Amino acid sequence: MRLFDGLYPYEIIMLLLGVLLFLVLLCVFVALVIRKQPYVKLFIFFALPIVMIGFPGIKSIEISESMVKIERDIENLKRDPMNIDSRVSLNENLAKVSARPISDPDLSATIARAQIAIGNETAAEARVARILREAPRQPVALELKRQIEFERRLVELTAQVKQNPGNAAAKAELQNAIDEVGQNPLLRLESMDNLSRARKALGIEVPSKSSVYETHETIVPSGPKEKTLNIYSTPEHSVQEVSEGSNCIFIISRGGFSTNSEARENIQDTVFRISVNKSNAVPLGDPTTIYHENGGPWHIEQRFKISNVKAGTYSIIGTTYSRRMGELDSRSFTLRCI
Repeated sequence: MRLFDGLYPYEIIMLLLGVLLFLVLLCVFVALVIRKQPYVKLFIFFALPIVMIGFPGIKSIEISESMVKIERDIENLKRDPMNIDSRVSLNENLAKVSARPISDPDLSATIARAQIAIGNETAAEARVARILREAPRQPVALELKRQIEFERRLVELTAQVKQNPGNAAAKAELQNAIDEVGQNPLLRLESMDNLSRARKALGIEVPSKSSVYETHETIVPSGPKEKTLNIYSTPEHSVQEVSEGSNCIFIISRGGFSTNSEARENIQDTVFRISVNKSNAVPLGDPTTIYHENGGPWHIEQRFKISNVKAGTYSIIGTTYSRRMGELDSRSFTLRCI
């Protein structure tokens, strides 16, 4: 990492002036010692340059720590693209560095990968273009550019095959695009959706929603300031109202399993996600609750919580993903807080 990389101009100026002031005070201190004059009061003035040097120094350390965490989260998402904790962490750490003037092409390329992973493709493409202007052979930027182009081609070919199912050439090219994107995903959730749509366009089997999901629970008020809503029991595009300051618990559940062991095996493949106005909600534990009602089918569920909801209108989307097959089902409704 370059010495001043990521620091704003005012932070660099502060650092340089702090060093200069410290050297001046140090020279004055030496002169007073040599002349055997009082110098104790001079120590008070050393506090200013220490602060001027320390503030940018702390920011530089914070940038380095955020970059380490971003790289860690990216590696976690490579292993598990559905890892909500890593996505939340990635979003938080990216916010700390994305606006900073980072010129190092390797660090900037890492930021671009993170921006794509959270769905900010426009900012990522602009950053990749800037990197390649300054460092045309930067490997991560070149790979990102290639992956973006492949995925766009995947979406175009999916549309072509849907419009003309008999187009053998488009089908062959789409299969190649599926293989390429599947091997080198962009780590964003939309990539999984695009892969799922492409496979469906080719007739590749995807689990049937009707055979997997059931609506088995109704909206249950759990207190004057708390409300529980089951995503799959709420009709799409319906509006639910709560009072300001409420705590809202959202449940995604997947059911229809004949045995407990079948449900437990499915946990290894299934990931649940809640998005609230396109931001992921934090889950309350892992999707390991398995239950059945009156001897009926077994279910898996996971709960998500939004605390102290502010007045306004929220778009709530609940999505269930398969690690192997991409998106399985998605439901949405509007939450109005008054």
